[in-house]
Amino acid sequence: MWALTTNTGKHVRRRLVETVNGVIGTRPEPTYADGLGKDIEIVRAFPADSSSVVGDVYSPDAVDRAPVVVMLHGCCGMREDLTRYSLAVAGAGSLVYNVSWRCLRTGDSIRQSIKDITAAVKVAHDVWERPVTLAAWSDGALPATLAMLEGESTGDAFVGLSGFYGWAQSPVPSEVVNRRTISYIGDDPKRSPTLWSAANPYERLAVPPRRFALFVGERDLALGDTLRFHAALESQEHHASVEILEECEHSTLVVPRLPAGRESVARLTSIAREIDT
Repeated sequence: MWALTTNTGKHVRRRLVETVNGVIGTRPEPTYADGLGKDIEIVRAFPADSSSVVGDVYSPDAVDRAPVVVMLHGCCGMREDLTRYSLAVAGAGSLVYNVSWRCLRTGDSIRQSIKDITAAVKVAHDVWERPVTLAAWSDGALPATLAMLEGESTGDAFVGLSGFYGWAQSPVPSEVVNRRTISYIGDDPKRSPTLWSAANPYERLAVPPRRFALFVGERDLALGDTLRFHAALESQEHHASVEILEECEHSTLVVPRLPAGRESVARLTSIAREIDT
């Protein structure tokens, strides 16, 4: 297992320790960066498991107990896409684990994505021993939502950031079927409809209630789909809310120097703090 020991205080110090088979690994010194005016300590490439799943840890200085957020990039992206946003969330007072996970971009399957996301949240629970908010941007919300619905301990709350949550209608809409999505899910939906059903959060909602908060911009093309998924969550008695940010488009929701980005940081921070109390 991988372990990160922490001692939170004025000058937070962290060390990375590999304890797989009892072998002690490297202890990289943390670096500091600007979290929009705040001192943020960073540990790079902290592993979520013994394979290739790693993430950067952003920790606010001088915070006695920071709520924990696991941050997930889009399905065609990488964790660096959310570096500035993660810094801003840390600057607002949360410990952020910004994870790289195997996805459509890397040519992996949706089942591998779910496995990686689950591993990242498990490590966050085990290392920091407190509730975890799982936050996912864009189409990274699809496997993240499935992970949230499939696992009892995947996350204590889920925040979708301009997310894609599947399809409400049947058969599968033609606009989501292409060579890359067929490879990601495993086969063509006409030949293997059960694979696509298993990859669609709309068809996985009959589980004990989970907490979901869906953030979307009023100018985002995903607004209608977000409202439909929110209604589906409520119909299955999940604890669901939707936040529509003014003057906000898809990408600007995670740009913390813009008003919509600052607002999403504040609302995400509020949720993380609420579940941590």
